[in-house]
Amino acid sequence: MGSSISERAKWFKPLAKPVLYLLLAGLVGACSVATPFRKVAAGTGQAEHGTTVVVITEATLGGSSEQRSGFWTGVQSVQAVLPSQPGLIGYSLRQELLGNRVWTMTIWQSELDVRRFADTATHRQAMQSGAAALINLRFARIQRDQHMPVPTWEEAMDALEVAGKKY
Repeated sequence: MGSSISERAKWFKPLAKPVLYLLLAGLVGACSVATPFRKVAAGTGQAEHGTTVVVITEATLGGSSEQRSGFWTGVQSVQAVLPSQPGLIGYSLRQELLGNRVWTMTIWQSELDVRRFADTATHRQAMQSGAAALINLRFARIQRDQHMPVPTWEEAMDALEVAGKKY
């Protein structure tokens, strides 16, 4: 007659751990963590024309550890000055746990506030110091009614897919 179930399963036992590890790595690798959305005092004024500007960026990192370190140094510099930027309503940062992608979401009172921030020495220096680590950069800007709640990360990711520009 046929072999027992345990005999037939013997071929599977040596594969069980590697298969489990691959499945878990795939699940965890697709996971990301985000900081809570931080509202700031600088964004207490009235939004232009009743709308806010949501800026979403996605950076895919590569390069050497030294190059990635330059990127993260720039991120820390920007985070240090971000709360004092005129027109900023708030911000959040998101990162893959075991991946190489990072996202930012900032909300501003106007396009002019976004441009002013992008032109600050701190932001320009961060872009320069992090450039060597970038494999890909995408961003999207969306107009949003000032009375709407902060977009979820799912909404932000959808906006990147629909309106995102690649650089």
